[in-house]
Amino acid sequence: PRSARLIRAAHRAAEHGDQLAASSLLHAALAGLLRAHARPAPPDTRSLRDGGGRAVRAARDLLHARMAAPPALAELAGAAGVGPFALLRAFRAETGMPPHAYLNLKLAGLTVPDRVLARERARRSAELVPVALLAALVAVETLTHGKTVAADPARLAGLAAALVALALRAPFLVVVVAAAATAAAIHALGLG
Repeated sequence: PRSARLIRAAHRAAEHGDQLAASSLLHAALAGLLRAHARPAPPDTRSLRDGGGRAVRAARDLLHARMAAPPALAELAGAAGVGPFALLRAFRAETGMPPHAYLNLKLAGLTVPDRVLARERARRSAELVPVALLAALVAVETLTHGKTVAADPARLAGLAAALVALALRAPFLVVVVAAAATAAAIHALGLG
């Protein structure tokens, strides 16, 4: 299932002309299939000797230089002097994401010029965008089921418990646990 999702995502990325995302996602799908179904192979002769720091820096430099037309994963790995799988492992270990996600995040951050964020009101608005997106996601997940609008009592109770915990300035983990426990309790009681 995970490999199938990755392959579908790679196909969508290729249809949109994003070579880096398509090749990264295909390599990730292949790596997952190999991990699940293949025997261990001899060590990669192009493995990373320094833990990947030098290769990741070289890959980042190339990504920064070619943001408008990013290279495919094979070209990126070649420029870094390692194989594509080794680069993916090192890049994920150092940045927490594959190269295509790093580039997308970088591009999203670059769309707002620094001079705009220098103004206090714009900076505060930019800081609130993730909160608004999270609130929208919570609303959609709470009030929909598939493609229909449905008010699930357990979800609504969980959301209410989370709002109460937030109002009491509880830590994030407590908010999540309160919401999950409340929704589970409503389901267990057969009310939702």
